[in-house]
Amino acid sequence: MGSAGHRRRGLSDLAQVRHLDYRNVTETGFDAVSSIGLTEHIGKTQLPGYFGFLYSKLRPEGRLLNHCITRPDNTGPARVTDGFIYRYVFPDGELEAGYLVSLMHDAGFEVRHSENLREHYARTLAGWCANLEAHWDEAVAEVGDGTARVWRLYMAGSRLGFERNQIQLHQVLGVRLGEAGSPACRCGPTGSRQRQACGRPQSRTGRAPARPPVASGNHERQSSAWLRLSLGSHTVS
Repeated sequence: MGSAGHRRRGLSDLAQVRHLDYRNVTETGFDAVSSIGLTEHIGKTQLPGYFGFLYSKLRPEGRLLNHCITRPDNTGPARVTDGFIYRYVFPDGELEAGYLVSLMHDAGFEVRHSENLREHYARTLAGWCANLEAHWDEAVAEVGDGTARVWRLYMAGSRLGFERNQIQLHQVLGVRLGEAGSPACRCGPTGSRQRQACGRPQSRTGRAPARPPVASGNHERQSSAWLRLSLGSHTVS
């Protein structure tokens, strides 16, 4: 589905969609890697190898953005095997905590920034829940009543979990340093050499162009296509 969409839009020479285990990626020398929602499925014992593999795929001064749902502390178990989510949504899923930063350091990354997006993800889930309700008949026709109800409950419960700080969501930016220890910058108001190192395009004035505004609260574009991606592979009897 993704590759066909790229072809229709004339983007085949700019992007590829591959369905494969991340460990089967053979290319190296990437400028940046973005890992979204994968860490929860790796498992704690496999995380050193995971971060080490991603580190090996980056060029010097390349960046990794690791984005995943996390726990607020290390006092509880990473895996709740008798829960609803484990049985119906994410079997074998684990939520890690703050030691993700330490593991990235151990793999060779210099962590440049960490941010908790907990409240924002609660708002995102509110939009997804509303969109599912608005397209309920389409969702049931696509995946069946049982799966649709599982995901309705899962998203509503997750929204509460984020609002009450029972779960969090962290983005961590790490850099593979070059030989001289020069990091990629976060594109702040610093010298041109540091801006150039970060890889962002420069304007004619020598300043990094402003990031485009990010719309918030507009979830109408979340259509039944999202439901196909998110619901289609899960069934419940």
